[in-house]
Amino acid sequence: TVGCLVVTKKDDGMLIDEIYLEEDYRNQGIGTSCLEQLLQKYSTLYLWVYKLNHQAISLYQKLGFQIIMETESRYYMKYKRINK
Repeated sequence: TVGCLVVTKKDDGMLIDEIYLEEDYRNQGIGTSCLEQLLQKYSTLYLWVYKLNHQAISLYQKLGFQIIMETESRYYMKYKRINK
């Protein structure tokens, strides 16, 4: 086991409840690959991320997620595929 990924149904899409990789497996493209597969499968995805997790926020924004809400400590982000 190198990590975990939990995705649950949410109204108009899917919520990434948890995405975690053991430290030895980070920065190898595994998490990005998992996210890209989810983006191909689902047109709408949501997730929460801690504001201090700058590396994850940068990745999510690069993949097309946008901040739609925030709390004191976290951002709520949404990805919506635009069909062309």
